[in-house]
Amino acid sequence: PFRNEEILLSICNALDRLRIKRENIRLKETISLFNVSEAIASSVNSDSLHQIVLMSALSQTRSTRAALCVFDDFKRVLDVRAILGGEVSRPLRPNYVGYPAVDFIMQNNKPLLLYTGKDHPLAGEVDVLEYKPAIFPEMFPFEKEMVLFPLKIRNNMLGLILISKRAAEDGFTRSDIQVLSIISNQAAVALHNSRLMKDLERGYMNTLLSLNLVLEAKH
Repeated sequence: PFRNEEILLSICNALDRLRIKRENIRLKETISLFNVSEAIASSVNSDSLHQIVLMSALSQTRSTRAALCVFDDFKRVLDVRAILGGEVSRPLRPNYVGYPAVDFIMQNNKPLLLYTGKDHPLAGEVDVLEYKPAIFPEMFPFEKEMVLFPLKIRNNMLGLILISKRAAEDGFTRSDIQVLSIISNQAAVALHNSRLMKDLERGYMNTLLSLNLVLEAKH
């Protein structure tokens, strides 16, 4: 025997526990993402910045392979600056411009998901292409799926990060894409600031050298 009031109270308590559990999970994710953003923003050295970005992307998406590539000033060369997750399957060439995946990102400024099959759960939310070596070079063994995210600031394309999933890992989710969007935006700003810092240091050095030449000429 039971009473309707007791069942209603039990259901309300269960819903409250579920709501609190979801809020705690969301709070943990927010704090983790805040820490990632803070670490990226505080990094000035480009080498350490590349590592922080890749490690953050891997931890947030529960993946094990990632790489960061940067365009040159003329957008003709896409140079691999950092790579994490196992051995590289082939020698890295410093020029990946001309591949359809890279051309798509440069023209549309949107992420692209490469997949071994034809139907992906995120199709319709993210642009999806069936993976082939002609689409994008196999930097490390392609097992399941890979997402390429643009690094851009004010429509200026700086490069891209790519995260690859192994066959034993869960596929990318909607939340993974959202997190990578935040990380890539933070990384683009940090890379831009790092370049500005290097240009500023170079300007100071050139000024000092010029002053030195003037002083020597006077002497």
